[in-house]
Amino acid sequence: MTILIHGGRILDGTGSNAYAADLLIKDDRIAAILPPDSGAEAELVIDAKDRIVCPGFIDTHSHSDLQLLKDGVILPKLHQGITTEILGQDGVSVAPLKDSDRDAWLESLSGLEGETPEGVEVSLPTVASYFDAIEKTQPVLNYAYLTPHGNLRLSVMGWENSLADEAQLREMEALLRQTLEEGAVGLSTGLVYIPCVYGNQEELTRLCRIAAEFDVPFVVHQRSEGDDVLESMDELIGAAEASGVHLHISHFKVTSRRNLPKVDLVLQKVDEAKARGVRITADQYPYIMGSTMLGRVIPPWAHADGKLLGNLADPVIREKIREDILYTTTKWDNTISICTQEQIFVSSVTLPKNECFVGKNIVEIGEMVGKDPLDAMMDLLIEEDNHVGMICGDATEECMRRIQRRSDVCGCTDGLLGGKPHPRVYGAFPRVLGTYVREEKNLPIELAIYKMTGLPASIFHLKDRGQIREGAFADIVVFDPETVWGNADYLDPMHYARGIDAVLVNGVPALLNGKEQLDVRGGRMLKPHR
Repeated sequence: MTILIHGGRILDGTGSNAYAADLLIKDDRIAAILPPDSGAEAELVIDAKDRIVCPGFIDTHSHSDLQLLKDGVILPKLHQGITTEILGQDGVSVAPLKDSDRDAWLESLSGLEGETPEGVEVSLPTVASYFDAIEKTQPVLNYAYLTPHGNLRLSVMGWENSLADEAQLREMEALLRQTLEEGAVGLSTGLVYIPCVYGNQEELTRLCRIAAEFDVPFVVHQRSEGDDVLESMDELIGAAEASGVHLHISHFKVTSRRNLPKVDLVLQKVDEAKARGVRITADQYPYIMGSTMLGRVIPPWAHADGKLLGNLADPVIREKIREDILYTTTKWDNTISICTQEQIFVSSVTLPKNECFVGKNIVEIGEMVGKDPLDAMMDLLIEEDNHVGMICGDATEECMRRIQRRSDVCGCTDGLLGGKPHPRVYGAFPRVLGTYVREEKNLPIELAIYKMTGLPASIFHLKDRGQIREGAFADIVVFDPETVWGNADYLDPMHYARGIDAVLVNGVPALLNGKEQLDVRGGRMLKPHR
């Protein structure tokens, strides 16, 4: 069909100033950019008076991987103007996955990806099979996928807490090459998650050389965002420099107020490396609290060989875990040390009897059950088979605003969909536009839109996306710059954003006048164009 978006001001995703024009869309492409009041006709006319018309937002860090397989619909993302999600984050996702590893792996992922939706059979031995599974749902939005480092390691080494030998490295390299040939848009790792945390810089460099061959980015939740962030940055930049890969840092921040003096040094390392020719970008969600699986607060050594639950139940090992949490007796990114027990909140559980703990912090949970907070937390992890999500306070507004102003940092949600979610699931992109652009003027709207559209499209080689120009795919958002707002908050997060009027995905209306249009779906699996 033909669609005319009439009367709006266009921000084209390049960072250029807005200009008045009409857009004529034919099938899945932008057919023409017309002068205002051109008199053009179309089967559907969208009135964009007093509105901004821009490319669809690209969520560069998404955790919709598993829930997407239910019916292809992730409504909180649609309602905040997102037209493309990048899956496969943090080095742990759903493909490639051997059937023999499936049950234990999906259990370990549940704090990030949620429970497997009822009626969904997960059998995804290859990235290609995952693409096929998504396409069968006829998705509303576009999706691209990163090859997860943890899945490579699991396939080759299981849950081992050991360094890969030469044969194992070659096997991981071959599997990575296969996934990239199947259409993955990059390589991801989460160096605080099992089993990625057991790899060293040499392993990362070897895998990054394969990613560099395909000219796709290396997307990283780094080993430390807190006390050891400088050493962590050296590891990433070293791997990128040695391999030639494009380094993309996930949810870029420096955690804890005590580490604020390190922000200058972190950014200096980035800028010096870029001056030497290292390609570095990042993404960021616009909140100072994070969200992940509660098991993340347990030191990595206690997860080794899949023995976490047994170790938590063993009184002697539990005492060693407690000592490591309280005093950081081994080298790891200690979330409780950074955030404090009062700032670790349970966000999701699976058992009805434990729903009373959702929204409570560790100290409150300890008081509710009459136990020491750490014992109460570890008992909860055992009861729930480690299927617990958390929200944690781990950053500062000063750090967040400073990184937000950089032109090499994209927007993202990092949204976990289960339980009582973090508000970023529903409101990340509108929060940037409403709070940090309109109200606080922390960055100009032209830069904000570029960081949500043109920049991520270029990083992940999404050809003809992220810009409004003739011939580009018609992924379009129409929003009111005076009212756009992220309605979600920590206490009451499940509210759609306001001010997003229309969303088109490949020329198919998915949202009109703020209302969902799901009968005809335009979403696709996207592969990099090199």
